[in-house]
Amino acid sequence: MRLSTIEWEGSGRTTLLLAHATGFNKLVWRPMVDALRREGFGGRIVAFDFRSHGTSPKLGDHAWSHFADDVTEALSAIEGPVVGVGHSMGGTALLRSALDNPQCVIGQVLVEPIILPPVLFEGDDHPLVRGAARRRREFGGPGEALVNFAGKTVFAKWDPDALAAYIEGGLVSEGERWVLACEPADEAATFRASGSDGVFDRLAEVAVPVWLVVGADSDTYPPGYVEVLRDRMAGSQLVTVLEAGHFVPMEQPAALARVIVEATDRFLSD
Repeated sequence: MRLSTIEWEGSGRTTLLLAHATGFNKLVWRPMVDALRREGFGGRIVAFDFRSHGTSPKLGDHAWSHFADDVTEALSAIEGPVVGVGHSMGGTALLRSALDNPQCVIGQVLVEPIILPPVLFEGDDHPLVRGAARRRREFGGPGEALVNFAGKTVFAKWDPDALAAYIEGGLVSEGERWVLACEPADEAATFRASGSDGVFDRLAEVAVPVWLVVGADSDTYPPGYVEVLRDRMAGSQLVTVLEAGHFVPMEQPAALARVIVEATDRFLSD
């Protein structure tokens, strides 16, 4: 399978590979890429669309182990030291890939990764599944889509360019209409498959350095849970970004860029 990628060229020693969240696309990283350049990161930066997202192929199997396969494919096209940066599902996919291919990265920055214990997921009754399945699919154009999403609470704290990039990379033309590149049914199926990767039970096997990043205002994890994740991965570090919820890369790109630059320097020196 050939994934859709975008590259920001650079001359530094290290490449960053950026992995987006469920329902998003490779362009949503654009504000953070700009922030990384302002913070002095001069290396190559690569982002890609997961299967059934953006302009990558539409595939019906949404098991999260296959999203890890997408990460491994993207890594195979990069030479030299690589640091993986993943958000939400993208962070989980990075970690799952590293469990089987630790030699492919020198470290990972995982932002609010969805790592669940082996319990029965709530399936169709989960609010994320229901919300995705009901998501509006069609718009008269990108402008109409932008107005639609800008009015939703979940996007209220986003960097304006992150929202514009979400629209730019997340819509495709279909006749006279514009539709979501990640079909609502595919997004719902991805949420439904959460926890299907087996990562939680293998956290003690993680052999690459990990920086675990969470938003101070996030409700992703129950109290104390993120510390459990940190403690199960030997040598991992926990970083909290202020004034951010689950959408750290879109709400606080400059703060996250500083974390990534510091983590990358540490990975290279260890």
